[in-house]
Amino acid sequence: MNRQIVLASRPQGLPVADNFAAVENPIPTPAAGEVLLQHTWLGLAPAARLRMSGGDSYTTPLALGEIVYGQAAGVVLESRHTAFRTGNLAASIRGGWQAYSVATGEAL
Repeated sequence: MNRQIVLASRPQGLPVADNFAAVENPIPTPAAGEVLLQHTWLGLAPAARLRMSGGDSYTTPLALGEIVYGQAAGVVLESRHTAFRTGNLAASIRGGWQAYSVATGEAL
């Protein structure tokens, strides 16, 4: 299963545990041109805080129930892209707060 952290409510001030919820969904399957990445590292950028707030920003705010934004790095578990092989290390700008993600090879 793919453990994911989603936005449960908008933070009022600093985020607290109640602003998040843990959910589980099936591990995604990559389509042609995509890669399945198992996350081993998560980047916590200031942009995540901006997207949680729901206010005016340079980017689209997170919807309630959406996986929290974050960059991720990890191991390629399955590849349907010619530039990546199983076992390669890769980084995704939109991997999010979850154990696994699928991305196009061009986005890694």
